[in-house]
Order: sequence, then C-alpha cells, then structure tokens
Amino acid sequence: MLMVVSSSLLAVVVGVLAVCAVVQFVMMSAMNRRLALQSKMLRQFFSGPGGEDLEALLARVLEDSRFARDTAQRAHFQMEEAATRLEGCLQHFALVRYDAFEDVTGQMSFSLAMLDGRDNGTIISTIFGRNTSRCFGKMIVGGQCEQPLSEEEQQALIQALEAKVSLRNPAEAHKSKGKSKSSSLFGSNGTQTSNGGAGQKGALAGAPQS
Repeated sequence: MLMVVSSSLLAVVVGVLAVCAVVQFVMMSAMNRRLALQSKMLRQFFSGPGGEDLEALLARVLEDSRFARDTAQRAHFQMEEAATRLEGCLQHFALVRYDAFEDVTGQMSFSLAMLDGRDNGTIISTIFGRNTSRCFGKMIVGGQCEQPLSEEEQQALIQALEAKVSLRNPAEAHKSKGKSKSSSLFGSNGTQTSNGGAGQKGALAGAPQS
C-alpha cells in the first residue's frame, strides 16, 4: 500500500516538476525573444543611415555644425563689409526744376542733389537762358555746404535728406513732410517744380562768378 502511495506521489511530483520546467522554458523563450528585439532596436539606434555607429554620426553632425557656424560668420562679415561700402555709394537724389529767367519758360533750369549714406555728395545746378547757360556744382559734406545755396538748391538738399529719413523711419518722414509742406508742386516723376517763384537772382545765389 505504501509503495502504491509512494509511486503516486512520485508521479505527481514528477508531473509538477515537468510543468514547472515547461513554464520556465516558455518564460525563458519569451525573455530571449524580447532581449533579441531590444538588441535589434539598440543596433538600429546606434547605427546611422549608412550603417555608421553613433560616435561617427555625432562626429559628423558636430563637423557640419562647425561648418555652418563658420559659414554664418563669414556671411555676417561680408554683409557688414557690403553695408560699409554702400555707405559711400550715392543713394539719395532730389531734382528741383524751375525757371531761372522771366523770359524763359518750360522749367529748363534745375538743381540736382546727390548724397551717399553719410550725407556727403554734391549739388549740380544748371541755369538755362536764351543767351547764356551755366552749369556748376557745390560739394556737400555731412549734409552741409560751405558755399551759399540758392533757394532751389536748398530745396533739393532738403528733399534728398528727407528721402534718407523716409527709408529709415517712414512715420518720421511723413511728419517732417507735413511740417515743411510748401506751395511747390511735385510731379509724378518725383521731382519738385517751382512755379514762378525763382528769379535770376535766386537761381544764381552762390554761383561762381565768371
């Protein structure tokens, strides 16, 4: 009787151990598959598009970043140099046309102001008459002229300076235009024309004597 019980107990124990072994085998298989999947994901993570490892990928990204920084610095310096050069180029113009003599109409006389970014430049005036014509220029430094300016030349200089202000601050330029508005007429081409207000005396003010 005892041998029968012992055999039955031994069979139960063996069966339980077999079930535990199977369960453990299944769990270990699942764990191995999970580890294999994680290893594959890590290999993909540490490998670049061309199969390079993470260290090589980071080194290449760092090199590209340095190259982009150096390129941006060179572009910044080039822009500063270009801006400095542009300061010395003629940027602002103003043309005032008028009748210098009472017997000549058509506003053939004019004063042309040309300034750079530092308010340096010149004013060229041409006086047109039936029997004589004159052309002369005056140097402008810092928005000022050492020689006397005629009314038309002064208008041309003011307009050229206001054109510079309008590029920097349109609102301020609009206010200054409203304050300095006169009876002069502005043509559609942006030039100012004085109607009958400029005579020979005003046109030749400050002109070199021949």
